[in-house]
Amino acid sequence: MIVTPSKAFANLSDEFFALSVYSGCNLNWINVGNTLGQNDSIYGTVTNHIPVCSWKFPPFNIPANSKVNKIIARVYNSPLGNSGVSSMSPTLGSIQTCVPPPFWPATLFNGIHEYDVTPQNCPQTFPTLDNLNSGYVGWVFLNSGNVNLQTDAISMQIDYTPPSVTPTPTPTPVSDFKQTDPQWSTLPSSPPNQLTRINHTLTCEDMYNIGCAVTATSDVLYSYGNTTLVDSATLDPGSLNNWLTNNNGFNSCSIAWANASTAVKIGAPHMNFRNKDTTWPKGQQEIDDALSNGDLPILGINTQYGTHFLAVSEKLPDVNGGPDYKLIDPAQYPFVQGNLGNTGLSLSQKYGGFDNVYETVIYKKGSTLQNSLTIRGHSPIQLLITDPNGKATGFDAGTQSIIEDIPNSAYGIEGGIAPVTGELPAQSETKYFQQINPSEGKYLVKIIGTGSGDYMIDLSKTDEQGNVTTQVINGNAEKNKLEEYSFEYTQIASEPIILEPVDITPPTTNIALYGEQGQDDWYRSNVNIVLSATDEENGSGVDKTFYRLNGSGWYTYSEQIGINNEGNFKIDYYSVDQAGNKEIMQSKSFHIDKTPPQISLSVDKSYLWPPNGKMVPVTVTSSFTDNNLWLKVINIQDEYSEITPLLTEGVNNISLKAYRRDNDMDGRNYTITASAQDKAGNASQKLENIIVLHDQRK
Repeated sequence: MIVTPSKAFANLSDEFFALSVYSGCNLNWINVGNTLGQNDSIYGTVTNHIPVCSWKFPPFNIPANSKVNKIIARVYNSPLGNSGVSSMSPTLGSIQTCVPPPFWPATLFNGIHEYDVTPQNCPQTFPTLDNLNSGYVGWVFLNSGNVNLQTDAISMQIDYTPPSVTPTPTPTPVSDFKQTDPQWSTLPSSPPNQLTRINHTLTCEDMYNIGCAVTATSDVLYSYGNTTLVDSATLDPGSLNNWLTNNNGFNSCSIAWANASTAVKIGAPHMNFRNKDTTWPKGQQEIDDALSNGDLPILGINTQYGTHFLAVSEKLPDVNGGPDYKLIDPAQYPFVQGNLGNTGLSLSQKYGGFDNVYETVIYKKGSTLQNSLTIRGHSPIQLLITDPNGKATGFDAGTQSIIEDIPNSAYGIEGGIAPVTGELPAQSETKYFQQINPSEGKYLVKIIGTGSGDYMIDLSKTDEQGNVTTQVINGNAEKNKLEEYSFEYTQIASEPIILEPVDITPPTTNIALYGEQGQDDWYRSNVNIVLSATDEENGSGVDKTFYRLNGSGWYTYSEQIGINNEGNFKIDYYSVDQAGNKEIMQSKSFHIDKTPPQISLSVDKSYLWPPNGKMVPVTVTSSFTDNNLWLKVINIQDEYSEITPLLTEGVNNISLKAYRRDNDMDGRNYTITASAQDKAGNASQKLENIIVLHDQRK
């Protein structure tokens, strides 16, 4: 958009208009009035760098915050004799503090000149009108000397873009239902707002204590103009609670937010969880955007008693550097006798500010039903969902963090609802996954155990007609145990969700070795190897078993493997099931040794004579040969059990007594025995005898 406070610069007479003097000139004027007209001139002595002779334009009437694209100044000058002034530069109002245009030589004073005086390196959007609507053109002379300049006409043209105007949304009227209203509160008390709940047990229908999520949803949907449900019942927390109860809207007292949208045929809500984000700018931005669009966000507030759900209707000024919002609180929470409620108060006043907001649920006013998928896990588990395109959202056990890579999905921990009085424990937390407009195809649901105990998984899908399909499975969790299920998602309402277990557990292979076994893994005979594999109960079943010997090529196992040679062996083996799960390779080492140890044994005397009772020196020499020798023993057995010297391998010098009894006709016998056994159990023995003769007859 271009604005020019004068006619197009066609000729001198058409262009002329009067300009009021903005600042005086330290020069002499031909006419001393406040107006510089056509053919008026300035002359006098110029002091270096003194701005002189500036003329103020009429108002341009440019809107505030306009973006200035270009400013053009046109001047028609006639030199009347200048000396000493070498150049000049135009200025534009108070914007002259920016980088000015370059100076022009004095020779250009003559004739019509057009100058681009757009500010350089300056803000292009002006916060006020002062700079432009009070703008002026003037001259700054460089150097000193005499100037005599006739200014015949001056004009200015400004090209600007007006600021964009954002329409202000129509404020949403606010409903203010209370979960403790006796119309739908099931609390057995009289009057309803008194605490007479001794030994009271919470149920999902206990609107008084844990109806904040249903009541906040009722507040939002009713405020959007949805006064009746699809079953024609008047919308209030009681009727919505009944509808959810009858249409798979609850599980373990946890509301399925997308299922609630089908009660009035509105689009599934956009959800977001703080998870481990300490500042959570994404959550704040979504709340602010929703309010600017006329939507009413539902917030999950972390309290000392559990999670409390409420709606907010207005953004308030920040408090202590954090965002603040006006509450639509479904409860007099925490309960105080006579408390009229928190609606209209601020988040910072009642719940400590934005740092305690851990979840957002945003129904969009005027939206229509959408396909959605909700998967909720009830402790002690985490979930990781993989869509048909291989994208995942949920808990990544490897990085111990939350990922949200599936489009239009959210995952987080929804805290257990806090009973309004704080006298009873909070409900169990829920691991919550939701996706809007899921892709058709196979989804995988990985269950990661975070502790020991029973768990429950419930799935529900909604379609564009408001139909809801659900399935529930139960299981038993163990810490770090992994399970996986799959299901086919289709937008056809009549197609049920069928969760089927996925075999993610590899088979287990056992090995048995048959042969004559010695110590440890040593065998002294041929060895037969038998491999047997089993898969988990309800698994896909074993497909194949593979093995290799001593690092050779892999073979498919079909029957027992016979090893007949001596040596050291290592067999590697693993199995694969029908689902493709591959067992981690196992190994077994063993040895075959069929050869007994070799023994050498000798003595330097075989007979002792005479039997005079003296000690006679004897040399015993022995040795053992075997690579896997386990046991070697050398001993002497005295027929009279009188002498038992200790012998070792090698050369032993011992003394034996040359004595025998008179009635010992075959003489006294010393038996030297060398025995050995290897690790495979192969045994050898060698004997040498030394005899004390009865007489010299041998």
